[in-house]
Amino acid sequence: MRLKMELLSEAEKTEIHRSSLEILSSCGVRVDSKRARAVLAEAGALVDEASRIVRMPADFIEKALSGLPGGCSLGARRPDYSLNMNGGECLMCMDGEAVYCLDYGADQRRPATRADWINTMKLGNHFDEIGCYWTTVTASDCGESPSEYLAYLKDIVLHFDKHIQDPAMDVSQSRIMREFLSIVYGDSRTIIREKPWSFLLCPQSPLIIDEKHTDAWLELADLQLPVSILSMPIMGATAPASVLSTVTVGNAETLAMTALVQAASPGCPVIYSAANSIMNPRNGDYAEGAPESGLLGIATAEMGRYYGMPVMNSGLGNDNFRSDFQAGMERSMNGMLPALAAPDLLLGPGLLGGAMVLSLEQLCMDVEIFNRSRRVAAGTASSCSPYHRDLILSQGPGGSFIAEMSTAEALYSGEWYTGGIGCTDNYEAWEAGGRPAML
Repeated sequence: MRLKMELLSEAEKTEIHRSSLEILSSCGVRVDSKRARAVLAEAGALVDEASRIVRMPADFIEKALSGLPGGCSLGARRPDYSLNMNGGECLMCMDGEAVYCLDYGADQRRPATRADWINTMKLGNHFDEIGCYWTTVTASDCGESPSEYLAYLKDIVLHFDKHIQDPAMDVSQSRIMREFLSIVYGDSRTIIREKPWSFLLCPQSPLIIDEKHTDAWLELADLQLPVSILSMPIMGATAPASVLSTVTVGNAETLAMTALVQAASPGCPVIYSAANSIMNPRNGDYAEGAPESGLLGIATAEMGRYYGMPVMNSGLGNDNFRSDFQAGMERSMNGMLPALAAPDLLLGPGLLGGAMVLSLEQLCMDVEIFNRSRRVAAGTASSCSPYHRDLILSQGPGGSFIAEMSTAEALYSGEWYTGGIGCTDNYEAWEAGGRPAML
């Protein structure tokens, strides 16, 4: 039996949906993009140009939801490595856009560089558990000119051959991206069919669709790049102070952006990726390591599944700035809980301090946390004869099962988790090995 974590009742999910529809039809969202307002108005939304408020009736949202394709396969240049979204499997996605790096053994963070970014891509590409790229760290020694942006795109495909999720920052970058994608992957029909690249869109909480990034996506809407909608309400700051109301704000923002995507590009795949989070009530900071983060991650997966959409969960977060006991405690808890809610992608490996500081060592440990979480989620049904009644009867009191063929078969079928890093040997072997710590 597979282990699955559930938080929201059916009544709570229905109420979150109902409340989201009321929010979108009554107060609406502020859409700063004139181009997006025109698309929404033509599709039937109620647009007030003076205030930039767009109200979306319930039937408008329901129509958009009914046009979603549900599952989809995210392509990759690596053979046989497409991500089957809504297929029941979970992999990790690189987290995004930290600005600092922590070197091994150092207590001081430093500005991240292009070399750090390249190393992170190489390491992420190495791990089969990481199926999707997002720019993990922003290099301080790289500029934003057209030629530098083109070099940035080139470096991504040179060092990462699995699925890539990355946005253009403005329309000019979108035009460069279009040409680049056609060179690397083929014509528009091939890109639409293979879906090798997805686009990240982030509504601004509460209830704002921005201009620059939205226009950048609209410039590429005809390519039907899958859209990952990363709403980021913060409980107690940009959302009310409860788990359910924070999920409701994130859900409303996700539905509004989904409606825009479907109006501009009908049938375009959408990934439910709300990164619902929490404020530290003592100082107002982002509290990624709080236990409520795990609860919010579960709720994200459940609401995405409520709509039949692929899901990317946030997880593996912590608040402090080094790989230590606190990081292990917070990341294990907040990584395992969302992983047990069965998302398609789990976001977050390698970033400390509220996702602002890169640690390559932490990325390796996060893969270990993820693998242990997957083993727990797999539950108990890995062997073909799980009860072994006849074997127990044949051995009887005082028997031993170590030499039984079924023991070897269980080992290779996944009944045991045997991989990973850390001390798993006896004291004498650990002593003889120089007493290594996990880091």
